[in-house]
Amino acid sequence: MPASKKISIAFSTKNEAGSLFRSLAALALRDLSLTKIESRPLKGKAWEYMFYVDFEGQLKDERVQNAIRHLRETADFVKVLGAY
Repeated sequence: MPASKKISIAFSTKNEAGSLFRSLAALALRDLSLTKIESRPLKGKAWEYMFYVDFEGQLKDERVQNAIRHLRETADFVKVLGAY
């Protein structure tokens, strides 16, 4: 079975200045290339969103593991949806 080349994650942040920037910086600082970003409002939480991001990489890659660890430090919620 070939190794995955794309990873999908979902995360949410507080409605604070710079919070999305800090979250996406976790990926940018490790030169991970985004292929998609989408936002959906969170029910019952005005001005808060769930962000869905696809980026190139493999889960076993140290850069990816470090990026996800860093993202967990800056975001309220992080979930890896899959790798394919």
